[in-house]
Amino acid sequence: MHRAGWVALGAAILAFGGAAGCGDDAGGTAGGGAGATSGTASGGGTVPGCGTVTDIDGNEYETVVVGEQCWMRSNLRVASYNDGTPIPEEQDAGVWSDLVNEEPAWCNYNNDPANDPEYGKLYNGFAVLTDRLCPAGWRAPTNDEWGTLLATVGNSGDALRAKVSWGLKEDEPTNESGFTALPGGHRDQFGEFANFATDTFPKAHFWSSTTETALQLWTVQLEPLAGVIRGTQRANAGLSLRCIQSDSGGGGGAPTLEPGVYDGSIQNVDADACPNFSNIPPRQWELSYPSESMMTLTTPLLSGGTLSISCSLHMAGATCESFSLSAEAGPNSTYTGVFEPSEIAPQSPTTFVQTQPITFTCEGPECSNPPFDELPCVPLYEIAYAKQP
Repeated sequence: MHRAGWVALGAAILAFGGAAGCGDDAGGTAGGGAGATSGTASGGGTVPGCGTVTDIDGNEYETVVVGEQCWMRSNLRVASYNDGTPIPEEQDAGVWSDLVNEEPAWCNYNNDPANDPEYGKLYNGFAVLTDRLCPAGWRAPTNDEWGTLLATVGNSGDALRAKVSWGLKEDEPTNESGFTALPGGHRDQFGEFANFATDTFPKAHFWSSTTETALQLWTVQLEPLAGVIRGTQRANAGLSLRCIQSDSGGGGGAPTLEPGVYDGSIQNVDADACPNFSNIPPRQWELSYPSESMMTLTTPLLSGGTLSISCSLHMAGATCESFSLSAEAGPNSTYTGVFEPSEIAPQSPTTFVQTQPITFTCEGPECSNPPFDELPCVPLYEIAYAKQP
């Protein structure tokens, strides 16, 4: 076979149709109505805020303005979605560790309700990705919004941490932003608790709504030694959540894509991964919403029928599930394309960019012939889609 074999790859295997101020460290809830400022400062002043906010369960939160962003000044405590539906509580460590099928849950640190008023609840990432935890007008922050907050305070964890004990005598957090992060600890993917205020190494762990993979979200960790750590956690871990006002600066949530048929064009591809690779990914998707938290993409196949994949919605867009397709490389050989989990990034209500890695492999005696002898390879595509009029 020769270069035309890659054309066969596109036609046979895929066969897609369509071608801040200085504040105190009280944290917790606040009374009073919405006003221009919120929170009493240790020096007798006030922490700039955007009023108070109340969740669906009646918990009230002070707010703090840092730069152009307005944040809740304490960790979320709600036990119900913002439509009033209860969020499941899960205390059992074994059950918690098995929550890998997009099953939202919350718990208190060490399953002790006494920790709730000051430190809030720990939510798993699946609960965060529902986009239904924060009150109306508020949402879970994206990783970029955390980046904006950190840039505003000079990437200083001390400026965000409450002036309480964090386990080191020489540690002196300033909380000069008024953000008042407390060492609320976390629950790991195995259901074990760690890093609470009374532990040897207290830390504050916060979710973002930005996914790295279908089962991992970007997070922020504040601690005395390292200061600020940004990384990822598995979605079945339990972390604190701070809500941000929806119209805050520093990068908002993704726009809602309109249902309909979208045509795509490849904007960029890692050509070095597969030198002879051509236009492989789907060039047309029909977008629909089977539920509030899911999006479905459907494309026609030239060989007949359709292919549908599910995408989990989050504030930055959506993460779409993996799928694979196979075809003959010869009478006794098969080549396969595994479409790894892809990311959907809306650019407007009618346009989006899909980042799609594809792993190609070949098995059988004919795989030693061109072009299949170039497999395996993993190109990464960026495809821009626009809704048909």
